[in-house]
Amino acid sequence: MGKLGTMMRKILPDPSNLRKVIYLLSDLVFVFLALELAFLVRFADDQPVPSQHLANADAYLPFFLVTASLIFYFLQFYRHLWQFASVDQYISILIGTTSQTVLVAILMVARSARLPWSVYILYWLFLSFFVAGYRILYRQYFRYKLQQKKRQTYDEKAKREGKVTHTYQSDVRRVLVYGAGQAGFEVIRDLQENSRGKIPVVILDDNKAVHHHRILGIKVYGGREKFQEAVETYQVDLIIIAIPSAPGKVISQIIEQAQATGREIKVLPNLYDLYDSKATFAKTRDIEISDLLGRTEFDVDMNSIGAYLRQKTILVTGGGGSIGSELCRQIARFDPKKIVVFDIYENNAYQLANELKLVHGTKLDLTVLIGSVRDVNRLQEVFDQVQPEVVFHAAAHKHVPLMEDSRGEAIKNNIFGTYNVAREAGQHHVDKFVLISTDKAVNPTNVMGASKRIAELMVQNMALQFPRTQYAAVRFGNVLGSNGSVVPLFQSQIKYQQKVTVTHPEITRYFMTIPEAVKLVIQAGALARGGEIFVLDMGQPVKIVDLARELIRLNGFEPDVDIKIEFTGLRPGEKMYEELFLDKENMDKTSNDHIFVLKPITNLLVVETELQSLLNLIQYPSPELNQLIAQTILSQAPSS
Repeated sequence: MGKLGTMMRKILPDPSNLRKVIYLLSDLVFVFLALELAFLVRFADDQPVPSQHLANADAYLPFFLVTASLIFYFLQFYRHLWQFASVDQYISILIGTTSQTVLVAILMVARSARLPWSVYILYWLFLSFFVAGYRILYRQYFRYKLQQKKRQTYDEKAKREGKVTHTYQSDVRRVLVYGAGQAGFEVIRDLQENSRGKIPVVILDDNKAVHHHRILGIKVYGGREKFQEAVETYQVDLIIIAIPSAPGKVISQIIEQAQATGREIKVLPNLYDLYDSKATFAKTRDIEISDLLGRTEFDVDMNSIGAYLRQKTILVTGGGGSIGSELCRQIARFDPKKIVVFDIYENNAYQLANELKLVHGTKLDLTVLIGSVRDVNRLQEVFDQVQPEVVFHAAAHKHVPLMEDSRGEAIKNNIFGTYNVAREAGQHHVDKFVLISTDKAVNPTNVMGASKRIAELMVQNMALQFPRTQYAAVRFGNVLGSNGSVVPLFQSQIKYQQKVTVTHPEITRYFMTIPEAVKLVIQAGALARGGEIFVLDMGQPVKIVDLARELIRLNGFEPDVDIKIEFTGLRPGEKMYEELFLDKENMDKTSNDHIFVLKPITNLLVVETELQSLLNLIQYPSPELNQLIAQTILSQAPSS
């Protein structure tokens, strides 16, 4: 049987080649037909047709056919799978028919055999219509057959499972797409062609100019005020919000109105997170708390970022953590020479490595090294081995209450660990070193904040000791979804339908998403020149109790009805309000309107006073710490 199959394949033509031949022959038939129809229309009132025109057309008919076949072939008309054709393929048809018509006309004019100009125009119109038309019909037929196959498969499955009363149409999920722009178009097309069990039935958009028009056959019903009406009229099961370029405040308002319908809601991520991907249903996600906060993320200077990360070896300490892992994900987009993940916890680092390999494959050179920033010998080995050019230092202890009970560990990790990494960076002539800091370093009332403030001062003075390395620190507020965020705690309490605990009804915090925080860190590296502390314009602070209520609603419960909110009182070291900079720090704008830079404190007396208050707060008597502070900060601090 195997030999017989091989013989038959040799005798019978390749189906793909046969399809190309059929396309070519069809196009040549339409060339002839278009020319005949052009004459018929042009000379409909003139009988008979002038003999010289007929003679010229007959003489040059072979040239019409040859030029069409060659041009269409070189434009790859016969390599496209027309059942999946997009606008680009149909534009290539217009280019091909236009080029062929112009070429024929030029040749005939050069040989004094010109036909009336109207014949060429009519010929081009008919040829374009025929060549594109039958391909469009084939594409629509293919889509119809695909839908029929989906229905047949569904019905057969329903019968096997005993669901004899169900039909494909009755069990399918009907989708409302909010957004009549490019993203909405791409989602609708994807749903029509690929996503089983989901059919787009109606579109909403606030742009009145598109109301009552259609996109891929789907009507734009109105604006957001029509949510409830559209859901009831079209029996909608799922709402997709497809406006990735809209500000966060607009997104939150639309989500609030969509939630009132009681239907499931999915959203597309913002343009930066989509970056080079098209909008598809697979890219949508469930609503997150960041969507409800309505914060508009700032723009990032992609050119500046790409310039200093491209083809560089980049070391990320704490690379397996929430901030460190997102740093690695975003850095991987900028074509680095190598990314080195350094972390003491191997499980997170291992999972991140697997994720990055799946996304980027062999294009990304990735190394994962395990170790502690406290271990000077291990750090020396790592820097000697990988020779990093850019270092992001994200390794730190961040939980405020835990560090109050384990002050020594905060000192070892956040101060000594930072010192170790920053010194190695300077000694190995690293180009840039960026410390991940926190707004809790401002007028700190807890050990974690005090340790981070000392780390900031240490990095600023390292810039004086090692001028070849551009040191900087990035200070930002709470990060939604990070390991140190309050959100995971609230989610756990809601999951088990327990009381949600908030320390105080008036406590507020600044919030940003992990991707936004990481963009700030990366851009700060681009702006760093030596010793700066960068601060983000974080907008308005958010009441924690409001955040808790939004999370409860997001999970389908009613605050204070289904799940109670309990106030427990401020914890040790916890502040009622967060600050972003000290009164004595001078803040200037940068090239990004949302990022500010704090100049180093130049008065040695002020530095000494601040350090003494920080050490009193830490209450960690240690000769090593005193020596570190004296040698690394006070001995190098400039005075004025």
